[in-house]
Amino acid sequence: MAGPHRPRGHPLANPSRRTPPADTARTRRIRDGPPPRRPNPVGPAAGRLPPTGLRRNGPPRSLRGPGRHEHFSILRQPAGSAGKRHHAANRTEVGPVRRGQKRRGTGRQPRAVALDRRGRTAGALVRVVVVPQAQRMKAPSQPDAAKRPRVRTWAAIGLAGLGLAALLASGCGQVGSEVVVYAAQDRLYAEPLLRRFEEETGLRVRAVYDSEAVKTVGLAQRLLAERDHPAADLFWGNEEMRTRQLAARGVFDPVDGFRAFGWRSRRVVVNTNHVALGEAPRSLLELTNAVWRGRVALAFPLFGSTATHFAALRQHWGDDLWEAWCRGLVANRAMVVDGNSVVARLVARGEAWIGLTDSDDVRVVQREGAPVAMLPLNEESLLLPNTLGIVRGGPNPEGARRLADFLTRPDIVESLVEAGALEGADPATATARGLQPDWDRLLAQLEDTNQRLRAWFVH
Repeated sequence: MAGPHRPRGHPLANPSRRTPPADTARTRRIRDGPPPRRPNPVGPAAGRLPPTGLRRNGPPRSLRGPGRHEHFSILRQPAGSAGKRHHAANRTEVGPVRRGQKRRGTGRQPRAVALDRRGRTAGALVRVVVVPQAQRMKAPSQPDAAKRPRVRTWAAIGLAGLGLAALLASGCGQVGSEVVVYAAQDRLYAEPLLRRFEEETGLRVRAVYDSEAVKTVGLAQRLLAERDHPAADLFWGNEEMRTRQLAARGVFDPVDGFRAFGWRSRRVVVNTNHVALGEAPRSLLELTNAVWRGRVALAFPLFGSTATHFAALRQHWGDDLWEAWCRGLVANRAMVVDGNSVVARLVARGEAWIGLTDSDDVRVVQREGAPVAMLPLNEESLLLPNTLGIVRGGPNPEGARRLADFLTRPDIVESLVEAGALEGADPATATARGLQPDWDRLLAQLEDTNQRLRAWFVH
């Protein structure tokens, strides 16, 4: 017969084997229940502590710490004994306690439950001050809670609308902080003027210059490659053909087009130690004579103002004479070098006696004291204006217009003349008109011109 059921897993499952518990205050409290509640003492016994049980009332105790409750600074004061009102509770304040509203204790009726937990120990009793029911903080009603997301949504839409309006306004008539200019003008002359523009306007200018060997052509090809996503705001050219080519390809703003200002010229320069001015050639056709064999220097005729000059001479002379002249230069061992400034320096050093170059490059070596002179302008010379084109769709068109207006100011143009970058402000002051190309026809046959020059001068 099976014995009595014993709970498994406990060593004292048999109640007959248990040891009686010790008669302690805790067991007596469990067995007999809590002691009867004692009334608050009055009279002489008011200041004595209860003899048994938990401590109900006692002398005032300060809360620990400086008291940093976010709403009730009165907790910095000690809590009094039961039945004694806090000194601040003797005042009356009209109005409910608002959510998120912060005041000092002197201006509020301090009856809400508030605890300072920082110095609290387990099981300790903390005095509280209670706010009457009518003044307690109320939770938001259901309709208000339902409306709040809608209010936030409309606020977000309003902020998004303001942001969009600011974005649209930024692209309408406002000037950005930076202007990007592709400059074919020599850095020697362009840089001081761009810094002056920055000082006067507060706009920053980032200039991209071309190398001397591929003058103007490199920047023109870059503008054509960037036509759908332009990075430049302004193109500053120092000759006319590439600017007109870019305009015909739609690179510039159709309203502004491009501007031309000032002028310099294509010139023949001679070293006066080797060539007397009376014996110098009067026509470019004479450069193919045997007397000048190996003594003539010119820049590569596919780039810069040299390319423009050669294309204009083709119109002036006709194809047959122009081709014979080009072939004659090659046969006469003309020195083809990288850039017009190199031509001027070769002549200045006497390594070449005659050069075909630009007037501003001659001015540089003349200021250095080189024994060189420019021959007078004639019908084979070419006047070269500076040009400015505002790039269509550029990042900062207003900044580009301001820079273009600055560079075409009379005082700025005059400063370029004084520096030697230009020969004059008005082409009408030139002693000869020089070549007058038909630009439309010149551009139409430009690719054929370049192919021929490449075949003759590239070895």
